[in-house]
Amino acid sequence: DKGMLPSELKNEFSETGLAHILAISGLHVGFIVLLLSFLQKIFKLPPKAAFAVQTLLLSFYCFVIGAPASAVRATIMAMIVLGGRLLGREPDSINSMALSALIILLFRPLDLFDLGFQLSFAAVGGIFLYSDIIKKLFKFLPDSLSNSVSVTLSAQIGTWPLIAYHFNIISPLALIANLLMVPVAGIIVILGFIMLIVSAILPWLGSFLGYIIEYISLLLIKGNSLIASIPWSSLKIISPSVI
Repeated sequence: DKGMLPSELKNEFSETGLAHILAISGLHVGFIVLLLSFLQKIFKLPPKAAFAVQTLLLSFYCFVIGAPASAVRATIMAMIVLGGRLLGREPDSINSMALSALIILLFRPLDLFDLGFQLSFAAVGGIFLYSDIIKKLFKFLPDSLSNSVSVTLSAQIGTWPLIAYHFNIISPLALIANLLMVPVAGIIVILGFIMLIVSAILPWLGSFLGYIIEYISLLLIKGNSLIASIPWSSLKIISPSVI
C-alpha cells in the first residue's frame, strides 16, 4: 500500500532509478523464489513436493499483493522454470517470457497499455538479451559482482527508453544505486514474507520481525536520499519520440 508515501519520497526514488523498489514487481517475486529455493535445500524436499510447495506459495504471494501484471509475469515464469527443473529440461527464457505475456493478455488484454506491464517485460527482455554480452565486458570483476552489474545494467537498458518517455528523467547513478540498495530491498521483502507467515502462528515474533523490517526500511530510505543528494544524480529530459 503506497497511499501514505510522501510525494517527495517517490520523487527521490525516481531520481535514483529505484522507483521499481516501491512498486510490486517481478524483482520481489524473484526474492521469494530465492527464499523458497533456500528452504528447499534446508528441508531437502523431493523435486515434486518442492515444486508443489513453491507453486502454491508463489501463487499465494501473487494473490495477496493484488496480482499486478509484473508479479503475474514473474510468477508464471518462475513456475515454468521450476517445472522445467522438475522435468529435467532447460527452459527457453524468451519463450517463457512470451508465454507469460500471452497468458496475461488472454485474460487482461488492456494490460498491454499498462506501464507496469511494459516496464516489467522491458526489464526482463533487457536482461535476457544483453546480460551475457555485458558480463563479457566486465569479466575482469569477480564473478558475483560481474553478474550483478550485467543484470542491473541490462535491465536499465531495457527500461530507460520507457522511463525517459513517461517520466522525462534519466538517472546516471541508477547502476550504483541499484547495486547498493536492491540487496537491502531484498532483505525487506524476504523478511516481510516470513513475517506474514510467522505472525499467523506466533504474533509476538511477527511483531519483533516488524521492528527489524522498519529499521531496515529506514536504512533504504536514508541511503536512497543520500544518493539522490549527489549532484547530477538525475537529468531532466524531453520525451523521446516513439521511434
